[in-house]
Amino acid sequence: MDCDRVRMNTEEGDRLSSLSDDLITKILSYIETKHAVKTSILSSRWKNTWKSITHLDLSSDDITSSTSLNQFTRVLSSRNNEIDLFSLKLSVHGGYRPEFVKTVVNYAFSLNVQKMTIIWLDEMPITIPSSLLMSRSLKDLTLIGCAGIYNQSKIKLSFYLPSLTTLYLENVLLDNEKSGGLFSKCLNLKNITLSNCDINDPYPFNDGFFNPLNHMSEIDLSLVNDHNPLISHSEFSNILNHNNEIELSSVKLSVGRYKQAFVKTVVDYAFSHNVQKMTIIWVDAWHFEIPNFLITSQSLKDLTLIGCSRYDSKIKSSFDLPALTTLHLENFMLSNKNPNECGGVFFKCLNLKNLTLFNCYIDNPKHLVCPSEFSKLTPETGLFSSANVVVPHLKNLIVYNCGGHIEIYAPKLSSLMYEVSCYENFYANSLSCLEKVDFFMCPLEDDGDYVVEILQQFHNVKYLTLGLEILEVESFVDALTNVPSPFGKLTSLKIYPRRLERKKNVKKVKIPKQVRNFLLGASPNATVSIYSREEMKAFKDATSAQRMMAKLHV
Repeated sequence: MDCDRVRMNTEEGDRLSSLSDDLITKILSYIETKHAVKTSILSSRWKNTWKSITHLDLSSDDITSSTSLNQFTRVLSSRNNEIDLFSLKLSVHGGYRPEFVKTVVNYAFSLNVQKMTIIWLDEMPITIPSSLLMSRSLKDLTLIGCAGIYNQSKIKLSFYLPSLTTLYLENVLLDNEKSGGLFSKCLNLKNITLSNCDINDPYPFNDGFFNPLNHMSEIDLSLVNDHNPLISHSEFSNILNHNNEIELSSVKLSVGRYKQAFVKTVVDYAFSHNVQKMTIIWVDAWHFEIPNFLITSQSLKDLTLIGCSRYDSKIKSSFDLPALTTLHLENFMLSNKNPNECGGVFFKCLNLKNLTLFNCYIDNPKHLVCPSEFSKLTPETGLFSSANVVVPHLKNLIVYNCGGHIEIYAPKLSSLMYEVSCYENFYANSLSCLEKVDFFMCPLEDDGDYVVEILQQFHNVKYLTLGLEILEVESFVDALTNVPSPFGKLTSLKIYPRRLERKKNVKKVKIPKQVRNFLLGASPNATVSIYSREEMKAFKDATSAQRMMAKLHV
């Protein structure tokens, strides 16, 4: 039987070998280089396949002596040098190996490498050699030293990387020994991330330490440090000596345990240069309130604020952003600072069209949002006094895992994505323009009546997507008895599970008659797509495979 099985496999052929050489080469680029090299022993066809890979993933663990380093060099040199190298990842541990690092880096630079990542894993202080900082081809550089203030890797010489656009430094001490600045020769640098770094620069910052900022239209700056401030506030203010003739299009700022002054300096600088898009992420900042200066701008059109916890990160002041069209809030508590004042978070954002509330909590709903132009409206005229999401020109709204009492007044809303883990107070008024709704929740057994009330508010939709979890609650099915269908304009209905692990898998979903009549009774010609958990798992696996194939450019 074993012989028959071997013969059958031989007749079917090796599926991997049936792939094209280009595809096999791309696959080998996603594994450690030492394993890619080992495939050369499989057959005569595989002998030279690895030599065309454009990504190298190497480790100093593979080198144990000068003899093995010479062998490694010979293997490396046998790669097809007519093909440029795109990226290099190098992990260094087991004792610092300067010759190994120098050999690999010089080889990569000789083949015009564009992206390089080097990680030092040993807890020992080292000085990063100048050979790592000199290349005409390198566009993306990541250097990660060892954690700890006494083990930081040091950089003492200037970067000579004229093509560099993205720089990420972590656990590195920037110890400048010459005037002119470490980055003064990186004139194309657009994204800088300094994570848990320190700066020891005896020269003034306006002598060129961060001169590349003068040429940036986009800035990505991470100021995250676990022990001491990266630099003093007065020094930091001098960094931002931007060319006033160049306006900023976007700023991304990641902050850790920093005083408000650091954030204010960057934000004021960005607003003074008419920034249009800004993202601020608090990595490690608890119990704080968004200050007014952060949400006051005449130019800003796209704003993303990501806090640490929706119970510790608060927004109590109104957004004074008249040009804002897109807003993403994540991990915040929204409330009014003065419960007796009719103002609100969004009442000055009259051009806001896209709003995302992700893992937020809405507190004090009665007075949270009450824009001046709607303040005289009453429940009879269409605006309930307790409405807390009032945005007159809003078109797209995403509410994900939010708590509290949510009441929406958005008469121009056309698309709503609403997902919560369980029932929350939700009411939407004046949704005559609403065409598309994605509604997901995991209601409790006695939440059926509430779910029906919510769905009835979407009576104008044309495209409706529901979570299967809603239909699996018996109280929801029971609540639909003798309830007419409100969906007279429905053209498409989709139902699929959001939680793949909740219920026992079944191959086909059965929709109760009451549910089908409620959803489709007024639109019997609507297209219907229903997927079980088993089908969604298969779809998920297939999608992952497709993404990998797309990544391989198949």
